[in-house]
Amino acid sequence: MSEDSTPGDAVPWILQHAAARGGEVADTTSPVDEVAAEDAPVSKFRRVSGAPAAPAAAPVRPAAARGYTPPSPPPPRDWDDEVDTFQRAPHAYAPPPSRPAPAPAPSSPGYSPYAPRPAKRKLGGGVIAAVVAGVLVVGGGVGGVLLVTGGAPSRAEFVAKADDVCRPANGPIAAIVKPTSYPELATAAGTLNTHIDSQLGRLRALKQPGGSAKADVAGVFTSLEGTSAAAKQLQEAAGRKDDAATVAATKDMSTAATEARTRATTTGFAACSIGLQTGVDAVYGGTQSVMKAGFIAQADVLCRRAADDIYDVDLESALEDEAAFVDFIAHANDVFDQLVTDIKALPVPPGDEAALAELFVAQDKAQAKNREFEDAAGDEDFDRMDAIDREISTLVTAADAKWDAYGLGSCGSNFGF
Repeated sequence: MSEDSTPGDAVPWILQHAAARGGEVADTTSPVDEVAAEDAPVSKFRRVSGAPAAPAAAPVRPAAARGYTPPSPPPPRDWDDEVDTFQRAPHAYAPPPSRPAPAPAPSSPGYSPYAPRPAKRKLGGGVIAAVVAGVLVVGGGVGGVLLVTGGAPSRAEFVAKADDVCRPANGPIAAIVKPTSYPELATAAGTLNTHIDSQLGRLRALKQPGGSAKADVAGVFTSLEGTSAAAKQLQEAAGRKDDAATVAATKDMSTAATEARTRATTTGFAACSIGLQTGVDAVYGGTQSVMKAGFIAQADVLCRRAADDIYDVDLESALEDEAAFVDFIAHANDVFDQLVTDIKALPVPPGDEAALAELFVAQDKAQAKNREFEDAAGDEDFDRMDAIDREISTLVTAADAKWDAYGLGSCGSNFGF
């Protein structure tokens, strides 16, 4: 039966034909045969004219006469009971079994849709084992199976697809402008975090490479995750205007981004991780500018307060009395030591570590000479005081130049003014 046939439909002619070929009884009488039989001449012996005469039969002796006894009449029948007893059974249509479509194409020589099909041959265990062994030998074990079924992409294939993902995604990051305030810094860091996470999601959705490339790519992803996490921390710290946390998050972000760029270059990427550097540098520079402005503002307050504390004395009286003079020098040194300690405790703007380190070294040298001068004054060694004073002048001039260069004149040449 065809796929669209349902019980109760007319039996398709091809199934009827198949049933007839299978040996089922079929009515072969056609209306043409009946008409031909009716039109043929018939003799009085009920034989069709033109047919050969039947052979003469032997004379038959008439049978002896015997008495005829008619049969007894049948008993009367109750038709109502018979109708109730003999009900017509419901007839359910059962179509003849259908045969599957023949395998050979219709154009094959000698094709017949009803020709018998050869029996299917089953593959023995030896044949299956040979096929499997062939796959393993050709492909080298599991790798061969992956090769046959479509394995992991090569390093070059994955890098090409990944860079196609990263190039357009790097656009918003490259467009980050160097922030100049805490709110701008928080916004820039948030942009960096959002787009790195988006890139990572799309890169992880790609079919990953195998072999050594898999480990290299995983290392790049790990560094990108670190960069994104640090950018998120920076966004939160800048939102709170937390100097120390802002500096720490910025340094972590820069370290992770540098590591990601190095690993990406080794892996073969041209856009992924490498294309983030412009945005990372802008955020880093923004932190540096914001933090330096904050550093200078706080150090300026400390220097002005220290100057007021040092010079809040009667200098004329201090110069006339030796003991008062020694006390003045000792007090000034104590205040200045505390000043430098407080400034060193401020969060160092990222990128300014070397400049401030040189500044503090110069100031420490000048301060050490100030302590020597204090000792000489206490000993009333005026010659030594004169010699140390000349050294102090040179060292203080060098230190003041570095304070001035960094933007802290109030701690340098303008100290106390």
